[in-house]
Amino acid sequence: MKQLFQTLTLPLLIAGSIFCSCKKESSCEGCRTSQPTQPTSNANKSPIALAGFDHIITLPANYVLLNGSASYDPDGRIAALQWKKISGPSSFNILKTDSIQALVTNLAEGVYEFELTVTDSLGLFDKDTTAVTVIRLSNEINFSDQSWQCWWGCWIEIPDLYSHLPAGTPVKVFIKRDNTNTWEEAFDGSQVGYGYWIENNGLLVVYGENLGNDTPDIKIVY
Repeated sequence: MKQLFQTLTLPLLIAGSIFCSCKKESSCEGCRTSQPTQPTSNANKSPIALAGFDHIITLPANYVLLNGSASYDPDGRIAALQWKKISGPSSFNILKTDSIQALVTNLAEGVYEFELTVTDSLGLFDKDTTAVTVIRLSNEINFSDQSWQCWWGCWIEIPDLYSHLPAGTPVKVFIKRDNTNTWEEAFDGSQVGYGYWIENNGLLVVYGENLGNDTPDIKIVY
């Protein structure tokens, strides 16, 4: 009888053990944990200041337009802009220092550095700089009291240009009207404002409006 009890008990213990083990593995209620959700960030982002390309101008032209229009704010909340000179000669004047574009006048020979600060509506800001190099060429020729020839537009012709300067020399051309002391630059082939062409060794300075009563001065710098 004792032997029969031992014979029956051992399989029952083994079966019970297997049942408990299976139950433990298959029942895992509450043992999984979900991954934490990352919080969505609504933090304000700093604006980006872009002060534009560096400039090189040649006297007697003494002004430049600073342009920060490429600046932006990732949140779309630019609240203020400010231009200032941080290095360079003392001669200068900035118009509309708090505008996206600022005209700088009265520049002297030398290298200037101008800084643009962009601020958003929550006070974060960024800065960028642009350089303005003002140079003076060594030689110039003046032709005073020139007469316009006008048809649809007007032009002034200066023949035999290279009898006044070495052939093929790069030049800059400026014009000064009767009613001003300011020299305005004419640009090679320009269709806007004052333009000039060199054809058959002669200089042709042109303007798109009728200026027949004006007798301007022409300056060639080389």
